[in-house]
Amino acid sequence: MDMAWFEELESEHIDSRSWFPAASSVLDGFDSPLTDLDPGSLEENGLLAEGDQILYGVSIERPEERKAWLVHMEVIDFFDGIISARSSTGEKRSSIAARLRITLYDEEGVRLGQNESRAAAMFLRMGLHAGSEAGFETSRSTVSEDSEVKLADYRKSGNEAVLAFASFIELVCANDLLFPILKDAMPMPSLFGLLVNFGVNVSGGLVIKSAIPYEGHEAADWGGDTFRVPVIFYVNDDPALYCTFAVAPSRSPLHVGAGIVSVVGKRPGNDPLRCRLQLLAARRGG
Repeated sequence: MDMAWFEELESEHIDSRSWFPAASSVLDGFDSPLTDLDPGSLEENGLLAEGDQILYGVSIERPEERKAWLVHMEVIDFFDGIISARSSTGEKRSSIAARLRITLYDEEGVRLGQNESRAAAMFLRMGLHAGSEAGFETSRSTVSEDSEVKLADYRKSGNEAVLAFASFIELVCANDLLFPILKDAMPMPSLFGLLVNFGVNVSGGLVIKSAIPYEGHEAADWGGDTFRVPVIFYVNDDPALYCTFAVAPSRSPLHVGAGIVSVVGKRPGNDPLRCRLQLLAARRGG
């Protein structure tokens, strides 16, 4: 797989919080992520709680225009039911279902809409960070250098990262406010392609083995080292958006977004369009 785009986007993956000056009118500041030193077990402290909330800034940049939004996500409560999914190895995993309130604002802080979405709380808690770290470690080691136990842990972390990523993307794709923004960032298929595939099918994949440490967010304490991991979005099985995700440990309150702190993406080829996502604020509930 040609990964030249991943290196190309490295210089463009910058902290863009200053690009969203109205963010503080919606949600301001960061609560420090919980650590192993906090009271109680990390598993107890790490679960989503009512009132946990994050704010993202999102932009799509073309040479002739820039469109930007603020996306506020807040945990309202939890459903009685569970969400089940299969990991990349076919293992069935289950999670309690959290109900999130999604509010979309323009870049000036004017509310455009609000709705609710369901998300797999425990999958979001797994996050992308541990899997990205495992991908980096396994890419530079061999079976003879690492014990089978350690390699099994790496595989487990990788599988959980896939579940976390899928849960976050499903949340976006199933939301009537957010999915149109994602579609706007990607080239859409022709009429023939729409007919053949019975519409638009958007999917995404993590390239965990290509994850690398990232030092691009020195201004904020994300509760641990940050990794940069490649992500490819597909429209009807064709590559449509190449992205680099910066991910931090998925600990409260960053776990609402699976530990995703920023994203920059480009379309295949020489298309100048760029899309960005930047974590602007994160607060714990309670």
